[in-house]
Amino acid sequence: MTKRANADAVQRAVDGPDYDAALALINGRVQDAKDAQSAASGRASAAWADVEKLGVNKRGAQMFARIQNIEDEKEQQDQLRTFHELCKREGIGLAVDLVDAAQGKTEHPIPTQASKPAPVMATAKETAALADGAGPSASERLAEKPARKSGKPSLAVVSGTAAKDAAKAHLGGGAPDALA
Repeated sequence: MTKRANADAVQRAVDGPDYDAALALINGRVQDAKDAQSAASGRASAAWADVEKLGVNKRGAQMFARIQNIEDEKEQQDQLRTFHELCKREGIGLAVDLVDAAQGKTEHPIPTQASKPAPVMATAKETAALADGAGPSASERLAEKPARKSGKPSLAVVSGTAAKDAAKAHLGGGAPDALA
């Protein structure tokens, strides 16, 4: 957007920048605003500490406050639906703990971790069939099974001539360094 020429704009262009007035604004109004912002941040931090003292998880309460402060109801509902659906698809939910059980709660309105389908792992027979160079049907069945999402990888040790032959076939005839 272009600026319109008026008497004040022309005079400012002729006179050049007014550094003294800018310095006065920086040291006055800008500094006052920063001080007020710091004081407000301190009060908010103290309020969140009080929320924690009540036994409420601070990060969870902050997530709630962000959703609560969305003024547009449609936007608020859209974000809640998205969050809920992503949690459901990832299998993230609330587990019924001992406190819930003591209070007679057996389920939560959002999906629980217990409702997440258990991962289907390859059987020992399928793993052995792949190691022996089984056809694509066995590997296709394994590819359809989801990987386990634990932090620890699950490895099986395969040894013997069948493993070396399978590795050579996989590498196009060359033996890997570890099997040489």
